[in-house]
Amino acid sequence: MALYSSNLLAQKSRQPCKLSTSLRCNIASSTAQHGRRGSILRAAEVATVETAEPFIPERKYLDGEPEHVWRNGKPDYTVVNQAYLSGKTKNWVAGSLEAVVESVVKTLEMEISHKTRPEYIKTFTPDFRYSQNGGSAIDTAELIQRGSYNVLINDASYTSQNFDFEGSHDAFKEAFPGGFAWECTEVLSGPPKVTFKWRHWGQFTGAYAGHEPTGETIEMYGMAIASVTENLQVERLEIFYDPTPFLDSLAKGGPSKCPFMKGTSN
Repeated sequence: MALYSSNLLAQKSRQPCKLSTSLRCNIASSTAQHGRRGSILRAAEVATVETAEPFIPERKYLDGEPEHVWRNGKPDYTVVNQAYLSGKTKNWVAGSLEAVVESVVKTLEMEISHKTRPEYIKTFTPDFRYSQNGGSAIDTAELIQRGSYNVLINDASYTSQNFDFEGSHDAFKEAFPGGFAWECTEVLSGPPKVTFKWRHWGQFTGAYAGHEPTGETIEMYGMAIASVTENLQVERLEIFYDPTPFLDSLAKGGPSKCPFMKGTSN
């Protein structure tokens, strides 16, 4: 089954995507089936133009999954979706490559964070590998065992907290009770090797690892390269970013006044 393929005609005109014949056929049949050929073709010409009707990119494989695939039941993204809509800096046209990238990444994050076994994850190929800042690559099993935060943030000030999977997610849920949202800010090249810039942000209104909240919006910026199949399953994901400004912002509030938070990490 082709994933997201009906949107792939919306590519950057300055860097056209080299699509195979079979993928082009998938695009054509899908857009014809949904009666959206004209709108998709128009989106190809205005892929970076912002729309007046903001939408939430789809997280595939969220609905209809059996209960046993989830760590703690089906996740609810109501809060983070609201944070995304109110705080994003781009309103990509539905069907643009940027919107497709947001959908793939949000699906990827959802599956890593909430599914329990590699075979339940549909966003990746079986031989998927992840790396960051040029470091050694890890597979899906290690990624979902350690957790996305523990893999993404390898700065000593964070790793010294010794968070396990649950502890890392609990720490950021407490720090950002209003959600820690993500958006694609620019796509530099299309499939099969998608290069894009991204932004992560949230309002620091809850304590973090013994530090008082400041109430400010904390942002994290980076770039990624995703190698994908014709069905847009991710084969390899490389992330590049500097976590230091983000972690420094979390430490601005100083030590927590709550006696139960002092000297604790999870």
